[in-house]
Amino acid sequence: MRGESEGRIGATDGRCLAGFCTARPSRRGGPPASGVPVESSRRAGRSSVGGDRALQVAFRSSLWGLHVCLGVALAVAIGGCADHAEDRIRTEVQALTLAEGEAVQSAADRVAAHGRRALPAIEAALHTADVAGRKNLVIAIRHIGDADGIPLLLHLAAFDAAEDVRREAAWTLRSWAAGGGDRAERARAALRRLDELRHGEEAG
Repeated sequence: MRGESEGRIGATDGRCLAGFCTARPSRRGGPPASGVPVESSRRAGRSSVGGDRALQVAFRSSLWGLHVCLGVALAVAIGGCADHAEDRIRTEVQALTLAEGEAVQSAADRVAAHGRRALPAIEAALHTADVAGRKNLVIAIRHIGDADGIPLLLHLAAFDAAEDVRREAAWTLRSWAAGGGDRAERARAALRRLDELRHGEEAG
């Protein structure tokens, strides 16, 4: 009797024998799990968790790679646009150095539309342009109207070999000096420096 009672208790209290669960009642009222290997169940659970983690890592790696690719593509596109803009500026500055008559003002306006970004190309063109071309470049600097062009104007006003170019550059400095703000102050300082240079030449 006692053995039969223990057998019945063993059959219903959820104990496991030889790695198998024998009719453990579900605490949540669900059907009992019968005949499921414990270790197999645990390994399956660990395998599922490990698989989920692997998928998460793979997804994050793919997402990071996508961000890198997009960043590289954007940088290449921006660099290409910048190169194209610089080429266009150089082309328009070169065209300005060759312009004559009524075409000068429109060519200078096209260069001035680029703002201070055109100043490096103008400075480079000053080394090879003829007298008329250098005067045209001074007009472009005046149309740009940026104070960063003052050093170029001072250099031209002081040292250019052609009197027409020197006069055009000095006139631009005087017109800017008559205004207000930082550009006017810098232009007045440039004119003072120009006077010093001229007096130094006369004394020498």
